[in-house]
Amino acid sequence: MKFVKKLKEQEQKTLEQMRDKHPKTMTRKRANSLLLSQEGYCLCKISKTRGVFRISVSSWLEAWKIDGLAGLIEQHFVPDRLN
Repeated sequence: MKFVKKLKEQEQKTLEQMRDKHPKTMTRKRANSLLLSQEGYCLCKISKTRGVFRISVSSWLEAWKIDGLAGLIEQHFVPDRLN
């Protein structure tokens, strides 16, 4: 199973603020997905609650692992990056 590593307190606060206040819907979904993963939700459960594909959630967790906060921003998810 794939989960996000335990978040530091500041990371958790930042993700909560992003989830609640970011102007882009998908960025809010990504932040919320990481928070749910931190709570122990599996990829399938997160994908169902967020209304996205499981592979999307998996790629968000991977982007967080590699690029941190920058990995959750819209411009990060462009087709060329996936190749």
